[in-house]
Amino acid sequence: MCMSDIATIGAVVSSVKTAVEIAKTIKDLDTKVQQAELKLKVADLLGALADAKIAATELQDLLVKKDEEIGELRKSIAIKGDVVRSGDAYYMKGKSGAAAGEPYCARCWEVEGKLFHLVRHPMRPDRVCPVCKTMYDFGAARTITE
Repeated sequence: MCMSDIATIGAVVSSVKTAVEIAKTIKDLDTKVQQAELKLKVADLLGALADAKIAATELQDLLVKKDEEIGELRKSIAIKGDVVRSGDAYYMKGKSGAAAGEPYCARCWEVEGKLFHLVRHPMRPDRVCPVCKTMYDFGAARTITE
């Protein structure tokens, strides 16, 4: 868990704690207290609850992002055994266990754990990764048929 995660959780807890303290103060106010003071406390309570709601929403967004990252990592781990390097690129294993099919970007696989097919460069006889723009010599990143 990174520092921003801890800070977000702390903000939620702090906002809720403040709202609870204000609510207790309102409950304990003497009936003789002027209406203005009560209105001020209610305004403070609404502000604290709004802060808590914002922090909770940020935390929810953070959790969704973390779940997506975990899903991507699980997907990468699941296919790791099916990927093999040949020449300058990576390929899925064919029926024989050797590299087969269309090439994937070595940089994206090695750095980010993501597979992106290389495409033919429009101006040169090379291939290029559409994501990171790494160039590959056509002969070293070719389609392999079994």
